[in-house]
Amino acid sequence: MKSIKGIFTVLRVIIGIGLAFGLVYGTIKSTESDIWESLYRANRSLLIFSLIFHGMILLIACYRWNLLLRAQGIYLPIVTVLRLSIIGVFFNLTLPGAVSGDIVKMSMIMKYSEDKKMERFYPFC
Repeated sequence: MKSIKGIFTVLRVIIGIGLAFGLVYGTIKSTESDIWESLYRANRSLLIFSLIFHGMILLIACYRWNLLLRAQGIYLPIVTVLRLSIIGVFFNLTLPGAVSGDIVKMSMIMKYSEDKKMERFYPFC
């Protein structure tokens, strides 16, 4: 039973990486641009600075979201909060709408807080 769960986890990771690669590849192909040439011509110090700065913003947002979850009585490890935040950012970028990633995060957080569903979504009940 444990080996079947491990196989499904590996398959899920492979499918996820394949889907992400396919979406990025399709987007780049549709614009007819050469991403490697653009990266080669880019200012490396600004590129590294922007990657570090964006990573810091993501970590601060994860910390803030973790504080909000703890205020509701949902205690998660910061690694789980980071993983859910990255999934939310992905869906914000790929799905239309301003709150699509937040809806995905909210639906995923429901499995971590089974007893809090009614309390969180219907505060006046």
